[in-house]
Amino acid sequence: MEPRIKILRELIKDQIEAVAAAICEGNGALEAELRLEWLTRELVIEESGQRAFTDQSIAERL
Repeated sequence: MEPRIKILRELIKDQIEAVAAAICEGNGALEAELRLEWLTRELVIEESGQRAFTDQSIAERL
């Protein structure tokens, strides 16, 4: 398994717990949910092989 995929899976697991905690504590969970959505999208892209990892920012790539 690629290192980035493994890292993303761990981050997703942690973020699911953060969303659940925010909901249980009655805090706004929107930020946690959006981060979870972003991490999930990154994992799908990475697993599909549609993008090679780069350390360049979007602005640098454009």
